[in-house]
This record gives sequence, structure tokens and C-alpha cells, in this order.
Amino acid sequence: MDRREFIFGIAVTALWGVTAQAHTQGANSLLAPLDTESLAVKWRRVLGKEEILRQLVAGSAKGSFDTTREQMVLHTSGLFKGWIDYDAAHVALNTQHFRHSPQYKASAATYAAQLPHLELMTLEAALDNVTANFRRVLAGEVSRRSVIAVDYKAFSIQGRHFVQAERPVFPLTYTWLPKDPGLNRYFGDLNSVFLSPTFVEDEAGHVSNKKLKAVSAQEDGRIGQVFINHHAIPEWIIKKYPDITVGRRHYSAYDIDHPAARGLFADLFRAFVPLVREKRMSALGYMMFNEPSFFTMKDTWNTGPVSSYTMAKFRKWLAVHHRDVAVLNRLWGSGFSSFEAVSLAIPIDGALRGQPVWYDWCAFNQYRVSDWFAFLVEQIKSLDSHARNHIKLMPWLWTSGLRDHGLNYERLIRMCDIIGFDAQSQYSSIKKKRTGTWLNKYSFDWQNLIMIFDFFSSIQPDELLWDSENHFFLQNDFSEMDTDPAYLRAIYWLAHVHGLGGASTWVWGRAADGATSHRNDSVDFVVDPSHQPQALIEMTLTNMDVNAHGDAVVALQAQRKAVRIFYSETSAINRYSYMDDVHLSHAACFFEGVALGFVTQDILNSYGATAADERLDWDMVVVMGAHHVTDQEVQALQAYLDRGGRVVIDGDSLSLDEYGRPRQTALHGLSGHLIRFDSLTALTSLVTSYVEHSAGTPVCVTQTIHAGAQPKGTCVRTAQLAEGQFVVSLVQVGLMPSEVRITHRVPGKKWKLIDGFTGESVAEKVTISPRKVMLINCIECS
Repeated sequence: MDRREFIFGIAVTALWGVTAQAHTQGANSLLAPLDTESLAVKWRRVLGKEEILRQLVAGSAKGSFDTTREQMVLHTSGLFKGWIDYDAAHVALNTQHFRHSPQYKASAATYAAQLPHLELMTLEAALDNVTANFRRVLAGEVSRRSVIAVDYKAFSIQGRHFVQAERPVFPLTYTWLPKDPGLNRYFGDLNSVFLSPTFVEDEAGHVSNKKLKAVSAQEDGRIGQVFINHHAIPEWIIKKYPDITVGRRHYSAYDIDHPAARGLFADLFRAFVPLVREKRMSALGYMMFNEPSFFTMKDTWNTGPVSSYTMAKFRKWLAVHHRDVAVLNRLWGSGFSSFEAVSLAIPIDGALRGQPVWYDWCAFNQYRVSDWFAFLVEQIKSLDSHARNHIKLMPWLWTSGLRDHGLNYERLIRMCDIIGFDAQSQYSSIKKKRTGTWLNKYSFDWQNLIMIFDFFSSIQPDELLWDSENHFFLQNDFSEMDTDPAYLRAIYWLAHVHGLGGASTWVWGRAADGATSHRNDSVDFVVDPSHQPQALIEMTLTNMDVNAHGDAVVALQAQRKAVRIFYSETSAINRYSYMDDVHLSHAACFFEGVALGFVTQDILNSYGATAADERLDWDMVVVMGAHHVTDQEVQALQAYLDRGGRVVIDGDSLSLDEYGRPRQTALHGLSGHLIRFDSLTALTSLVTSYVEHSAGTPVCVTQTIHAGAQPKGTCVRTAQLAEGQFVVSLVQVGLMPSEVRITHRVPGKKWKLIDGFTGESVAEKVTISPRKVMLINCIECS
């Protein structure tokens, strides 16, 4: 018997306390208990509470209160009336969805039967919470900013933000949300154009007239993106070139090195790009690829062979890089007579990692994938000079130690005009994989999200971060039937503070009429936000707060990344555990209140390129675990030191070249500029000392952990809004509460502290519990 089945017998009154504890501990979700109370009884109670809120809203009309939040809740409650009735009448259908999940299949029928009960219970909880908060607003105890309605026909991209009526906005919508006024009013209204090579009907480049008309008809004034499909290719090209599928991968139905692939996509773009260019339906860019990966190692996901075209390309690449086959033979321990004679078994054996042959293959794999994307960019921009391109990159492919997938993230991001991705987070794990150490240290996985944002925005600081398939709510390793609202508020707020511009959350599981989606039998369609009223309401309220405080969010995003972590693609290719060291160094620096970023060889070489541009200036570079580096990477670090920079480095970094050969030279610098550290504690102390003596703001934020064995867990970021006015964002990602103290660095001066969300006074010391979010305005006073 699992934990969910056991909880079925618990009384209603006990359920909520247990659920709250389970959320805090990161346990799996709990179902509503099997009780004797009927849905009809629950409905009468919920409708009564809905009417109370409605009357409060109506009674406030004479005042100056913004009731957008409460109107959204009432609207959502009205939608769920039909949706819950549907779920109660379609238990058998929903059972099929639950059976497709290893997490729920053992008791699928029970989960499906209890789903409408749980929906009603969480809807009631949401109504209680919103009503209580609104009573405080009406009583004058709480003041809050008015909500900004995000209009998908009005906002545009300006630099790294969406802007509407000269104000930043942060759209939140849902993948596969139907076009329906009742849904689009509060949950997004994004347009999307689908282009597929299957639209090309023959080698002469003729395309489907039906598709031409359909794409042309999609322009309706809403901002949209162009989804370029690679998951299918036309049958005629497979018949003509049977080898075009050799080397195919998931979401890529063809060989990217096959000559016919370029002609196919050139024909597709030639026909359809002129139909969408410079129109609202393409204003959010061309999404050039959905979740690309080109793994080539044995016994891993999405791997396989490569084509003769790929191997021919590899041999040419080797000839350019090594020039003499004798050099290659010495490195590889091989005896090839010429570059044309080089052979290599693909998928490659993972045991070769760290050896020269592994490095050469992975470096080449990145080259060929980047070359394919460069072709896509060139083709699109030749037809639409104002095109914004992006790729739906999977962040876990960078944050993990995998590097045989062919994706050089820095190189790809530099090709793009929008930084596209599908980020994820979670507070529990179905598979208990890829959890690292966060499950035992933190109340949710914050780092795999924030670290990639810090990396992305270090490469292209002026570009929008657009999450076109957001997985904070649901992914293949995280699925809860009663997702913790506090987690949702914490992760969405934290993501925006660290750069997120907008998101389309995975997934919307209902059709416009409320029926469960029949796209497939995935459990995603019955545990999504449209089956969790409290979660959907909390996500929408959080997004309303993000938009209401857009000035603070923009200021926090713009903080100078004064401490940078050196990232070496060379080390990442050679050593799986290198990314563990990157995680450790990032976490060691993260909780000291200073904005973090990354540097690479190319970013270091841009240091000081524009004296007035603070984004090309930083105070400290941390080097940890970067054992394998090229000469060019070392030269970039040394040039940075020679210009007066400060490098903090561990004892093992920069010891080997890209082929594992010992390096003969080491960095050298002035005293106090090249600093060695031998532990993470020492690294944290160096960063803390920097913050204390060189911080850019007079706001001092310190945190004390009540449980001494736990690491720091309060994410602190500070920004100036105006003269004498600062804002502090606090998000507790730890497992235990911590005490945070906000003081003035200048003796004799103090801050007047105001809660940005409620307008209430805040004490100098506050205790912040797990998954709690605070926005504190600091106003200088004598």
C-alpha cells in the first residue's frame, strides 16, 4: 500500500495539515480522502463561499479598490463548475490517463474517482484564502498595487523584455490552451504558426496550397511564434533518398548532414516565411527546433549511428584541426594512413571519455550541429531580415554532465535573437534521478533553473529569456495532483527575478468545452493546472504580482553580475563530474546576495571592450574544477589578470590541455589578484568578504540559519529603484526557516522597511519559512 492509498481513510479535517506537511517535505501529492460527503454537499459549500466573495467584490465598487484578482478567482471558479462535473461524469476516461503513469497506475480508478472531490476541496481552499486576503484589503490593513492586464495584441519585444504601453509585462500562458474568450481572459492568448517539411510536396519545391491558405489565415493581431517542426519529413524524400533517415534522432526525423535536408528546408522557408514575416503572428520569433539533441554515446537516451555524410564531414574536420595524420595517430594511439582512412564506431563508447578521441568526436559533434543551425538562421534571415530566431533548448543538457549531445550552448545562443528554452523545476521526484543533492538540502530544485539563467544572460545580456515550454508545474519526473501553491509562487517569482521574460507552461489538459484532452493518453492531461483550481489560481495571482511590480523585477534582473564563474566547454566535454563542480561553486557563491554570472573564453575576451558597459565588467572570476582547458582559454584568463582582474582558483584547475596532457605554464598575477582556495567554505568566505567591502548598494542583508546543519537557503537580491530607495527580493529555497536582517551599511542611517505585496511595515529582522516569498521596499531615513 503506498502513501496515497493509506491517506484515503483520513478525515477531511486532518487532510489539509498532512498535505501541507507533505508539500514542505517534498512528498508526493495526497488525494482527497474517501469520505461520506457527496459532491453535491461540497458544491453547496463552495458555491456559498463563492457568493460571499462575489458580494464583497460588489460592495467594494464604491471604493478605489482594484478587484481584478478577485474577479479572476470568481471567473476561474465558474469555469471549474463545468470542469468538475465533466470529471465526475467521465471517471472511466480519466482512469485511462492515470493508467499511463507509473506513479498512479496501480490505483488509477481510485484516483480518477477522487479527482472531482480533490478539485472541489482545493477550489474551496483557494476561495477561503482569497476572501480572507480581500477582507484585509477592504479593512485597510493591506494595500497592494493594481494589476496590469497583459494584452497579447498590444505588447512587443524591446530588448530583453516584453513591453506594453511603455511598461514591462511578463506574459504567462499554457501550451495547447484553446482559443476561447473564457480561457484567454486570464490564462494567455498566444498565437502559434506550425511549419513542417511535410508541407513540401515534391523535389521541385511545390508546397501544399491548403497549408499556404491556413498559415495566411492565422494572422489575427495576437503575438505569436513560428514553430518549425523537424519530427516528420515527407514520404517522397524518403523514397528518393532512403539514407536520409540514417542518423535521425528524437524530434529530428532526418540526418542533418544529408545534402537533401538543406534543400528541403530551403523550399519550406521560401514558401512560408514571406507569409509570416513582419506580422504579429511571428513577432515572438521563429522557434527553429523543438528540444534538439544529437546523442552519440552508447547506452544513453536518443542515441544511434551517424551517416556516411557525417563521417566524411568528421574526417575533413580532423584534417583541418590536426593537419598531419601523424599528430592524430599520436593522440589517438592509432595507425591511420590518412585522414580519409579514419574510422570510429558510433555510438561511441562512454569509457573513452577523457581521451583524445572522445574530445575530438564531441567537439566535432558540436561543430556539425552548430553548422546546421547556422544554415537555418541564414535561410530564415535571407527571407525575413527582421526575424527573431530562437531554439527550444533543454537546460538539463547543459546543467548535467552529458556532452555527447552535440549542443554547444554558448555558440547556439549567440546565433539567436531570443534565448529560448524549456526550463524545469520540482520539489519531489518520481524517478529519483537527476536530483543531485537538492532533494536533501532544499525545498525545491532552484539551481538547475537559476544557474542556466545566469549562464544565458551572461552570454547575451540584451536578449529576452522566453520559456516556450515551461516545466515548473509538470514534467516526466514531477507530477502532483495537489501541487503546492507556495512552491508555484516561489519558483515563478524566483525565475522572473533572475531573468525570465515570459513563459508558456506545460500543459493545458482540457478542450474549450472542458473535456479532457484526447491528444494522447498521458497522465499530464489530468494533473495539469486545469485540473487543479488552487494551483491555477496561485499561478495567475503570482503572475499578476510579477506584472504589478514589473519595475522592481526589471531592476532586480538588471543587477551587475559582479562575481563570475568560469565555464570551460573543454572541461565539460572531458569530465562528467565537472558540472558537479560548477554546481558547487555556484551554490557556494549564490546565497551571499551578489548577482552571479559566468565567463567563458569569449566573454573574457570582451572584458572592458566598452568602458561604460558594466555588463562587460566584473570584480571576481571563480575557477573551480576546470582541469582541462585549451591554450586559448588560459590566455583569456591571463589577459583578464593582466588588465587588473581578480581570479579565485582551486588547486586542480588549468592543469591539463584538451587532450589530457599536463600544462607547463600557470597563471600569474599581482598579489591579491590571483587567489587560491582549497575548500567551498573558503570560497564562500572570499565572496562574503567581497560583498562586505565592495557591495554596490548600502543595503546589508544577512541571514542566520536556525538549524546549524542546514546550508543557507534564502535567495537574496537587491536593486535600487530611486534615490534613497531600494528593493529586496527574498525567496526561501531551504528546508528550514532562516532569520534575515536588513540594515544600513552607513553608520547612523536606517531603513524604513515596507512589504511590497501588502504595504505593511516590516521589522528589521524577519523569519522566512520554506518557499516563502517577500518583496521588501527599503526607504532611507535618518
